[in-house]
Amino acid sequence: MAVYQPIAPYQNGTAHFQVNNMGIINHYFSVKNIQKYSWKYGKENVRSFLFFHNKFIPGFYETYLPESFLKDTFSELWNKEEKILDQTVHSKFRNDSDTSERLFRDWQLASGKFYPRNNDKFGKLLGLSDNNNHIWKAIKYSPYKILCVNDNADLTNTDLIQKQFLSALDYKLSEKSSFEI
Repeated sequence: MAVYQPIAPYQNGTAHFQVNNMGIINHYFSVKNIQKYSWKYGKENVRSFLFFHNKFIPGFYETYLPESFLKDTFSELWNKEEKILDQTVHSKFRNDSDTSERLFRDWQLASGKFYPRNNDKFGKLLGLSDNNNHIWKAIKYSPYKILCVNDNADLTNTDLIQKQFLSALDYKLSEKSSFEI
């Protein structure tokens, strides 16, 4: 989804990767040449509209849903930014100067090599907490094709959450798929 959103720094977050990614994107692409609006984005078009007069790309909206990648994108970007990508893959631990795999997604968005989709209908990101009834309900009954359930460091009763999570999955996926039989 090529919708603009500024990068929000959080303690122990990944904003430095996003800033590094956007530094590369802004080096090669102009804000004028990016497909920012699509009827499929629905209300998310407002995000891009708010940054209409920017002289740079502030960041792309992160959906945390699956994205398709083209092999050509990896080759093209690696040829242009071999030094930083090589440094990133050889970092034993994440460094503030590294990039992330989202750079390849951002490159495809900036270069127009994607098909817009309405993520509000496609999938949803849900964050686990100590009260997850809305998540279990979403797993059991949601119309989404994809749910991304994200954990966090503040969970206290992980054994109970795991049991509830597995129970919700057993309810939704009660029949075995052909490769499980």
